[in-house]
Amino acid sequence: MSVTVTDFGRGVRRALCSIRRERRSERGLALIEFALVLPVLMLILFGILEFGLLFSNMNQLRQGTASAARQLAVANIGTATSCGTTPTLTAPDDYVVCLTKNRIGLNNDTNTRVEICLPTNPVSTGCDGTDHVGDEVVVCTQYLQRSVTGLFGPYVNRVLKTRVAMRAEQQVTGLTGGGETSLAQGSWSFCTG
Repeated sequence: MSVTVTDFGRGVRRALCSIRRERRSERGLALIEFALVLPVLMLILFGILEFGLLFSNMNQLRQGTASAARQLAVANIGTATSCGTTPTLTAPDDYVVCLTKNRIGLNNDTNTRVEICLPTNPVSTGCDGTDHVGDEVVVCTQYLQRSVTGLFGPYVNRVLKTRVAMRAEQQVTGLTGGGETSLAQGSWSFCTG
C-alpha cells in the first residue's frame, strides 16, 4: 500500500488533536485538584493567623502585667486615670489599673480587666489590704480573646489570664487593692491562690 501526502497530513492532524484533547483534560484535572486543595490550604492559613494572634495577645498580656507589677513594686505608678475602669476606682488603685492597661497595649479597655491583690491578710480580706515594703504585691489581668475569622471560635474564644507577684520595694501610699470586676466569662479566683 502506498502512502500519500494526504494520508500523512491526516495522521499528523489526528495526533495533534489527540495532544490538544489531552492538554484540555489535564487543565480540567488541575482545576479540580486546585478546588480540592484550596479549602485545606485556607484552613491552614487561617489557623496560623488565629493561633498566632492568640499567642501574641497572651505574650502582650504577660509582658504588660509583669511590667506594671514591677512599676508597682518600686512605687512608680504614674497618675494616668483615663483608661475607663469598671467600676470607677479611686487613686492610687486606678493609677495601677491604667498603668497596667497601657503596658499591655491591647487597645481594648472593655475586654481587658485588672485586679490588684495585696495579700497581707488574705483569709479575712481577700485581695484587699495594705502593702508594706517586703510584702508580696500581685497584679492579675484578664483579656477576652475573640476569633478573627470565626473558624476557630471554639478553640480561640476564651479569657486569657495572667498573674504576676513581686515583693514591694517601696510602699504606695493609699493603695488598698481590689480592682475591676472580672469579665463575665471569667473570675478572679486564680488571683488570690
